[in-house]
Amino acid sequence: VAINKCDSPNAQPHNVKAQLAQYDVLVEEYGGEIPVVEISALKGTGIEHLEEAIVSLAELAELKAPTTGPAAATVLEVQTRRGLGNTATLLINRGTLRRGDVVVCGETYCKVRQMQDSNGAVVERAGPGHAVEVMIWKELPEPSARAAQVPNEAAARRINDIRSKAVKIEEGIKNTAERNEELLLDDKENAEESDSTVMRQVSLVVRTDTQGSLEAVIKAVETLPQGKVELKVVGSGVGEIGSADVFLAQTANAKILAFGTGIPEPVQEEAKKQKVEHMQFGVIYHMLDQVKLWMVEELPLVTVESKIGSLSVMQLFDIKRDGNIITVIGSRVTDGMAKVNSLVRIQRGDEVIYEGKVTGLRHFKDRVTEVRKGMECGVLVDDGKIKGGKVMEGDVIHVYQAKKEPQGVEALES
Repeated sequence: VAINKCDSPNAQPHNVKAQLAQYDVLVEEYGGEIPVVEISALKGTGIEHLEEAIVSLAELAELKAPTTGPAAATVLEVQTRRGLGNTATLLINRGTLRRGDVVVCGETYCKVRQMQDSNGAVVERAGPGHAVEVMIWKELPEPSARAAQVPNEAAARRINDIRSKAVKIEEGIKNTAERNEELLLDDKENAEESDSTVMRQVSLVVRTDTQGSLEAVIKAVETLPQGKVELKVVGSGVGEIGSADVFLAQTANAKILAFGTGIPEPVQEEAKKQKVEHMQFGVIYHMLDQVKLWMVEELPLVTVESKIGSLSVMQLFDIKRDGNIITVIGSRVTDGMAKVNSLVRIQRGDEVIYEGKVTGLRHFKDRVTEVRKGMECGVLVDDGKIKGGKVMEGDVIHVYQAKKEPQGVEALES
């Protein structure tokens, strides 16, 4: 057992050992057989003792792996390296892997063109217990997956084909089951909430340079507020953006995020042709800011009012025009101005008694488009169709403009 962070002033390794005993994990200090090493991963303290303990236990248990025969390994990390392509770090479990060997993992394979150790030195072979970066893979394998050496590329392709067909069958069964479940839930929701509003959604296709980055990006995206707009990752993977990603994004109406990886020029052209939004990022906070902007675009526009002026009602005039009686509101501009085609809200005290639109203005006998502070005018609201009894002397006419504007990012959290 390795107890970490022992460099901290508040470290209490004895408490940890006591807690282990509660779960029947008896360390040597408590009369058991399990050695304990106190370490600090940050400062490197105790690492040598930990290595010695691991070697000693391996020798006592006679843990050995065969060095002959086909190699078997576990994938530790994958990434796409500029100039080298798809690479994967493998921990050899048994056998010996050599340059030129063919390794299959999941639905992809690799003919080993080059291997590098943890120091970046090129090696020709790697045996049990050694971790080497292997290149170049057809597609990036999944981290933690098992890899195995096969006789040749033809065998690797046959294995990949069989596994791909098996995966498609499994996915088909899974999708059918999920769809049936969705239909049942939809029927239930429609019955209970037929008038419920549809949740707005932003779909994403995410690609990163490493599996670790991919997990971090998806986790960061999931932390964004989704009370008003839902985020859904419809596709993800490690490596450069490809045509398949563009097709998926176009089909799912999704945006493409490339974090720490590239988008080849032909793929960019294809995305542009298909009108698929795609962006590259190297800083996760910049990426999250863009995702928020995409979410805000899904929110409905809000009406924003801007005050133009105020008028005080002085007198009402009913005049005849084209055989109809219309009402002209004699007023004085007390603040700002009044403009034709502006909106009005007529108020009596705290009560709004009428809302409409300025369809005409007169200053003395002249028709004008605006009247400024201190001037008297005749105001025609809604072509004078407002009934005189609704407006009285002393009422206040508030003149304003209203326009639709997109909401801000803060609206996602409100």
